[in-house]
Amino acid sequence: MGCRRTAFLSHFAGDPRGVVTFDVILDANIIVSAQLVQHPLAPSFRLFEASLGRALRNHISEALREEYLDVLLRPAIMRRHGLSPAEVRELVDLVRHFSLEVAPPQAVAVAPDARDQHLWDMLAAYPHLKLVTGDPPLVASGDFPGRILSPRDFVDRFLATE
Repeated sequence: MGCRRTAFLSHFAGDPRGVVTFDVILDANIIVSAQLVQHPLAPSFRLFEASLGRALRNHISEALREEYLDVLLRPAIMRRHGLSPAEVRELVDLVRHFSLEVAPPQAVAVAPDARDQHLWDMLAAYPHLKLVTGDPPLVASGDFPGRILSPRDFVDRFLATE
């Protein structure tokens, strides 16, 4: 049997000196990728850590929280991240604790994929939010110009180190 990963992060409280600088929506693929790579230079991991350290304020809806759980609990994903179902629930609770939960109304704008409509609803209802996603069709959609970014683009533009 392979070695078991440690749950979440080596630390997760973040730098108490940090301030919220960006309001974002971290798509489920960001949270999942962060758990799979757990490398401090990986864009998804940097975004995940920043959302726990208050440099980013993640916004979630009930649908997005459920998507986090659903994807992290898929058997193939669970084999890769090595977390138990209880640890996955604890992780999602942690993300929820550091996020602002919102309940957007249904938007007129239609998402490129019906399964992502909850993200479009959030973007339409809250014009200050940026969606960070690794889903190429969402990034390439042309909807919400300048507000849908890949993890690499967001990190390079807004979380670049000196």
